[in-house]
Formats: sequence, structure tokens, C-alpha cells
Amino acid sequence: MESTNIEEPAIAEPEAALPWLIIMMKAPEPGRVKTRLAKSIGDRGAAQLYRRFVEYLLSEIIAAPGTQWRPMIAFAPDHAEAEIRAWLEPLAPEATPFIAQGEGDLGCRLIRVFETAFSQGAPAVAALGTDCVALKPEDLERAFADLRGAPLIMGEAEDGGYWIVGMNAMRSGIFESMPWSEPTLAARTRAKASALGLAIAEQPLNFDIDTVDDLAKLSLELRAHLDIDRVLDDAAAETRSRTNPDR
Repeated sequence: MESTNIEEPAIAEPEAALPWLIIMMKAPEPGRVKTRLAKSIGDRGAAQLYRRFVEYLLSEIIAAPGTQWRPMIAFAPDHAEAEIRAWLEPLAPEATPFIAQGEGDLGCRLIRVFETAFSQGAPAVAALGTDCVALKPEDLERAFADLRGAPLIMGEAEDGGYWIVGMNAMRSGIFESMPWSEPTLAARTRAKASALGLAIAEQPLNFDIDTVDDLAKLSLELRAHLDIDRVLDDAAAETRSRTNPDR
């Protein structure tokens, strides 16, 4: 009898064995998100773009078909849970957990949400902000693949911070007494990891969207998808109407 080679179907990794991807995000309240960008385009325009960034990252990247991680949304402020659930639950994979970040600086909040994920059985955990929209699912796949063989991962951002950080066991020291929002964050993280005897699997350099110049770095396709130019035009028109109310 002639043999036939039949390719076995891929078997999805059990949910309990999947690494967790924590999305650190805020309620899109004007004046409280993208404040550096708001200096150029106003609070309302910055909040509109922030909302688009979060929706794009969640629906197109984090929840892309075939991804092998479990997302968790860590939100701030704590009292905005109902608002954020109403906004993001329709975009997130079914049963995505939502958790309040709590009080304290970013280090305290990262420790809290990482501890929550590990306490619920996560084999590895990474945290992702919402400022880096030039991501692809394969960037996250590579990061989690590297985390199987290294205790830490970190992807540096052009401003000296990082766009992703992850670990395969709870190591709160990585987040303690760090220069948050400073251009030395990634370098200090490397130094602290070295002092703790931990190797970092470095991820490719990427960039956050903090200024209008950063928006220009995005591809034309992504700018069109996010409708960025319309938001900028609306923001410019609003600025003109405020400065020339009689025109």
C-alpha cells in the first residue's frame, strides 16, 4: 500500500501554559494621557489618538488570530473599571482579565500586576505599554520565545525607556527604585539585572509616540489606518478657532 504523508494539525498550547501579556493602559481622559503630545495638538486630540492606539494594539496586534499568549488589561485609574470594560471588552479576547494597577509609581504598579499574573499560574509574564504602535505580532512572538531561554527580556525604546519588559519568575527588584520616564531607564535596568546575576534577552529597538515628530515615523499605511491626519487637522482647526474666535 502506498504511504501517504499527512501533516498533523498544530495543537494549541493549553491556556494554563500560555505566557501572560499585560497591557498597561489608562482611561483616555483629555489632559491625563499623551501629555507631551498634547502640548502640540491639544488635550482632546491627544486623547483621541491615545484611544486609537489602544484599540489598534488590542484588536490588531495583541488579539491577532493564532497568537500564543494570554492578555491581561491593567488599567488606571482604579475607579475607571466600568468605563474601560465597556470600551475594551468588545475588542479583547473572551475572558480577558481586567485588573486595576493600584497606587504608587510605575514600579509599584508593575510589581503588583506581575505578582497577580504569577499567582494565577502564569509561566512567564511580559508588560507592554500603549505608546509603541509600530509593533507586529511577530515582535511579541519573538519576545516570548526568547523568554523561554532567558530570565528577562527587554525591548529598548529610542527615548531610553523600554517598550516591553518580561520575566519567567517574579523578580521585583527589577522594578524597584528605577528612574521612570527618564532616558536612563533601559541602561539602569541592564545594570540592575547584571548586579542580580540575570541575563537579558534584548529585543529590537522601537519607538514610542510622544511627539508629533514621532507620528511622522509611522508608515503611511498605519497613519491612514489610525486616521492620524484627520485628528491632526481637527486639532489644528480647534487651535485656530480658539486663537481667532471671530473668524
